[in-house]
Amino acid sequence: MIALRSAVAADYDAVVPLFAELGVPEPPPSRETFGARFITNMTVAIADEQVVGFIRWRAYGDLAHVINVVTHAAYRGRRIGQQLVEAARAQVRAAGCTQWYLNVKQDNAAAITLYGRCGFTTDGTASVLRLPWVVVRTLPVSTDVVATVGTPDEDAVLATTFQIPLGRVVFSRERSHFLVARALPAPAPRGCGAFYAGMPGVAPLCASDLEAAGALLHACLAFAEPDTASLIVVVERDAALAAQLLARGASLEFELFSMSART
Repeated sequence: MIALRSAVAADYDAVVPLFAELGVPEPPPSRETFGARFITNMTVAIADEQVVGFIRWRAYGDLAHVINVVTHAAYRGRRIGQQLVEAARAQVRAAGCTQWYLNVKQDNAAAITLYGRCGFTTDGTASVLRLPWVVVRTLPVSTDVVATVGTPDEDAVLATTFQIPLGRVVFSRERSHFLVARALPAPAPRGCGAFYAGMPGVAPLCASDLEAAGALLHACLAFAEPDTASLIVVVERDAALAAQLLARGASLEFELFSMSART
């Protein structure tokens, strides 16, 4: 028997081991972060009196982003993932979201099949790269492009220019060091990226060219912890930029499909 309920702070010790199932470089949240905001819009699955899976999502206006769906390896094959997705669908609809999306590893056939059953279809790709800081420092930087922290008055322009949901831009600026690359002397945006020191990484990195990407990634150095050796970079719907970074010394962690559906 599988039971679903909203996550609570006391689930921390049971949830953290499940992060290994995701196979992502981002570390689990701290206990404080988990209780303060990680459990928002999070549902857990209970079997045999223990947490065996969870789903998390967040809303960007009328668009919802499914962040994680995970089931304990010993409990797969029992449609727990589908139950979690359908539970989240009801929550997403109640929140007024009419569309939702998620990212899934391209080699995760079981998850892709699950999301297909739930109505999701593939509509894009993304590359998750690792760049050692020594590689970041070798990226080209032009004196005609400068990267600084963005301001709220730029949100709408950035959302339109780089085809990012406006709510996601607002969220990124509030939760990360949201950097904007601008051309000089005219301050037209050439790129943007949300740097999360806890990863550490940039998700997403959007840039019109390699020099704008270089300016953004160089700017991350000012906010990174001194003992980190590399940076995770998520490049969405821009295979050319991902290829340029790989040619400069980045390594490919994994590739993703972006999938979306009406709620």
